Amino acid sequence: MNENYIDFGQWLYELRKSKGLTEDQLVDKINMINVQEINIKKWERDLEFPDLNMNFPDGDMEEKI
Repeated sequence: MNENYIDFGQWLYELRKSKGLTEDQLVDKINMINVQEINIKKWERDLEFPDLNMNFPDGDMEEKI
């Protein structure tokens, strides 16, 4: 595995923590339809993944957080 590789869940968790946000606060920040705290928990554990192309067509998820 590439040493620079980071999976989505790990990336999201570290980004959220670096911003000092709870899962619930992250839900409010990214403002995605039908996303709840449980989705964030699943995303961070790589149990489920958001449709990033549909929800963030410009790849601006990091900018929203």
